[in-house]
Amino acid sequence: MTVGNESTVQINYVGIDARTGKAFDSSFSRGAPASFPLTQVIPGFQKGLAGHKVGDRVLVMMPGTDAYDSQGGNPQAGILTGDSLIFVVDILSASYPTATGTAVAPAAGLPTVTVKNNVPTVTIGNATKPTALVAQTLIKGNGPKVTATDQLQVHYRSWAWSNGKMIEDGFAGPGVTGQMSAVVEGWKKGLVGQTCGLPGDAHRAAGDGLSRRQRDPVHRQERDPGLRRRHPVRRSRLLISALTDEGRGVRSGSQHPTTSRSAR
Repeated sequence: MTVGNESTVQINYVGIDARTGKAFDSSFSRGAPASFPLTQVIPGFQKGLAGHKVGDRVLVMMPGTDAYDSQGGNPQAGILTGDSLIFVVDILSASYPTATGTAVAPAAGLPTVTVKNNVPTVTIGNATKPTALVAQTLIKGNGPKVTATDQLQVHYRSWAWSNGKMIEDGFAGPGVTGQMSAVVEGWKKGLVGQTCGLPGDAHRAAGDGLSRRQRDPVHRQERDPGLRRRHPVRRSRLLISALTDEGRGVRSGSQHPTTSRSAR
C-alpha cells in the first residue's frame, strides 16, 4: 500500500529540532502510534511520506519553510522560526481510496448503488420507501465493530428520497471526522455495530484536551478535545435509508451530518 498526498496514516515517529539536537515530540515515548490525514500536517511531513509504502521507516529532514515558519514557529514545542526539523517515521498503515472487504448482496427493494472511480451514486428507481431506518452493508470490512463512543473518519454522500437528487457530498478530500455521540440519530442507529475495514485492533488515542500543536507538533490544525478511538484506515460501505426525523438534524451551517440537532 502506497501513501498518497491525502492519505490518513497511522505512524510512530520522533521529531528532532536540528537547531538544538533535542527531540520535541515522540509517539514512541508515549507508547501509542498517532493517526491523522496528511492534509492536516505541516508541508514537509506530507511531502516526506507521500509515495512511501506501509512498513517503511522514513528519515524526513525539512527546512523551516516546510515546517513552522509560516506560523511563526511552535513555541509550545520550543521550535523557532527558521528551525529545520528531522523526523524518523515508521508507517504502520494508510487509508485505502475506497471501501475494502467482502461484497454483500443487498436485500430486494432498496435503492441501487453504483460506483465509478471509487465514488458511489444512488438510483432510487422503484425502491420501496422505508417506514423505519434501514442499514444495508454493501462491503463488509474485517476490522472491529463501531461503538457509540468512537470517533470515525468516513466518506459519504446523501440523496433526497423525494427527488433522487444528491444533497450532500462528503467524498472529496481525506474524509469527514466526527464523534459518534454527536452525529444525527440515523447515523447512530445505522453505524454502531457495523465493522470497519481496519485489520486487527483499532488504534486508540487518549484525548486530554490539548491542541494538536501541543500534543502532536506535526499538525497544523487544531483537534477537538476528548479524542477517542479512531478507525482511519480501511473502509466498509453502507447504505442507510432513513426517516426524515432520523436523517436530518444537521446543525445550521454544518456541511455534514456529524453534529446532531441536540448538540446545538
